[in-house]
Amino acid sequence: MERKAKYQVLNVGNADKIGFIGDSYTESHFSVEGKAYICKLSLFSDYNYENFAKSGDTYRGNLDRMRKNMPIYHDQLSWCDIKPKYGFFVSYTNDLKYMDEEQYLNDLRATIETVKGLGAIPIIATEYHTNFGPGLQIGLKQIAHEYGCEFIDIIDQVRETRGTDYVPFWSGTHPGTRSNHLLSDNFEVYLNQLPRPRQSLKLFRLREEFTNVEALIFNTNEERAKLFKEINVGHSCLVDEKRVDDVTAAEHDPVISEYLKLQNGEAVNFKDVALISAILPSTSLGLEYVALDLGEVNADVYVKDIMKAPYPTPTFYQRFDIESRYGVEVGDTYTSDNPHFKDVIFTVKEVTDEAILALPYPRIATNIPGKLTKINGKGADTIPYPYTAIGFSNDYPKGKAQVGHYVKLERKDGKYILPKTLISQAMDYDKVHFLVVKEGEFSLNQVNIEWDGVENKVYTSKGLNRRKARGNELMPYNLVGTEEELKGWHIEEGIAPYVPADQCLPQGCSGCIDVMEDQKLSQIVNYSMSQETREVEIEIIARYFPEIFNPEEDYSKCKITKDSYDYAELCLDMVYNGRTYTQRRRVGLHWKKVTFEAILPALTDQVEVKVYSKDYPVQVVKVSMKEV
Repeated sequence: MERKAKYQVLNVGNADKIGFIGDSYTESHFSVEGKAYICKLSLFSDYNYENFAKSGDTYRGNLDRMRKNMPIYHDQLSWCDIKPKYGFFVSYTNDLKYMDEEQYLNDLRATIETVKGLGAIPIIATEYHTNFGPGLQIGLKQIAHEYGCEFIDIIDQVRETRGTDYVPFWSGTHPGTRSNHLLSDNFEVYLNQLPRPRQSLKLFRLREEFTNVEALIFNTNEERAKLFKEINVGHSCLVDEKRVDDVTAAEHDPVISEYLKLQNGEAVNFKDVALISAILPSTSLGLEYVALDLGEVNADVYVKDIMKAPYPTPTFYQRFDIESRYGVEVGDTYTSDNPHFKDVIFTVKEVTDEAILALPYPRIATNIPGKLTKINGKGADTIPYPYTAIGFSNDYPKGKAQVGHYVKLERKDGKYILPKTLISQAMDYDKVHFLVVKEGEFSLNQVNIEWDGVENKVYTSKGLNRRKARGNELMPYNLVGTEEELKGWHIEEGIAPYVPADQCLPQGCSGCIDVMEDQKLSQIVNYSMSQETREVEIEIIARYFPEIFNPEEDYSKCKITKDSYDYAELCLDMVYNGRTYTQRRRVGLHWKKVTFEAILPALTDQVEVKVYSKDYPVQVVKVSMKEV
């Protein structure tokens, strides 16, 4: 039966976007293709990002281009075609060369009023420097209050983590691929607090050669980013990628927004695989119909079915708690005097100092103490047990098990339709990923997601001005840059302080160390006992720092390319009474203050803090713990 066209359509044109208004810092110039700071923000975000910033421009210039609908990262489409949900304002370096601060703020007012009139919510941000004095922050905050806008001030964070500039990583005041993390890392902290998009549509290419679809299973945006790179957001990039670590006076070219190309019906090229990530206004509980329309493209299209086998299944045992092993061995058989287990003969499958695990598991709810009596085997003739319940084997796979497998969708009438029975199993709350597989080179010029259902999504916002921990420092030792500073720490073999190759160190730091999974840094922290659980923040200043590349060398040795994933996983263990609780955060190519939120449980007075990296070596300079 043919479906009536009552559905709604999600495409690039109506996706929720954050549009950036600014100057050359946001246009970028001196980064590798796809690694401008706006691209780094977009990579991990559920929002679509579009760039409207232009080198040398001011708010006055940005406003003029808006009014005249002048395109910049496309030959036709401009701000009024992009239709951002949020307008991100970040400009003053050029403005204040031509006018005083009062006029600058008036130009900002005019631009805000225009952006609001065109339907976007303004967000006002500082740049990474205060070359024009701290009073500018006061003025920007005042404007934000005046118009009811959010204000993002990254000056303090940048001041602490910028360090001494390594000249080859900068072209004048313009950051390169490494140093532009000062912008992306610090803006991201705030932009992550935005409410969830109503709808968005993002596309990605594989970073490495395609092998099979099962190798492309992921769950989080970070897991996605390790496997896939996003299609291009508009920016400018280095002409010669080999100049990645020597950008001084390097040449640059504009990069067209591939999202705007799609919006305009133009072809965007892929090889073997395209990933389409869509956020819908409804959730798996409210959707009645979901389909992907790629126009004339005929490919294999997959979605992840979270319920599809194979998956690990636990074995259920009857567990008998014991005080010792009683000589019991696997294969011994026993009966129980518990009346619920009448006529049941239990065969021992596992035994520890604490419990016997036996089959069958009768699935009878009982915790009555009792006695086991041997039928066959080498164990004691009788074994008392104080408690019995369900038991699980230790042979269940360690770590987080993979959830789901890809299933292929049928193409019908030119569309890839999710069967109604599959919708709830293929959705991640309000998000669905389509894996498009077609051998060799292919292109997409149309990506439409058709959907029908109830808009039942919950939107939450934490506000963009995150609180900071302002309590007393709880760690007696914070720095790790010298032998003397390391005396307060426990260090594993291989850890030694040094000055990094770029000699760039955050404020107040004189050296760094490398941490890895087998090179952990740890410290025992003592604190006063309390009747209440307390919140703390652990801040670690760290970075992932691949070897500096000489552009005269073989480029195949360069670690930072347009296809590389330039992040490492920084881990923090909180160890209470011998039990370890681990958190993970990513760190990029420049120093970043990484914040971990944790608690000090009531009636405790000591915790061991361990810092290490899960994948690549990570440089660390400082660790701090403060009560919130």
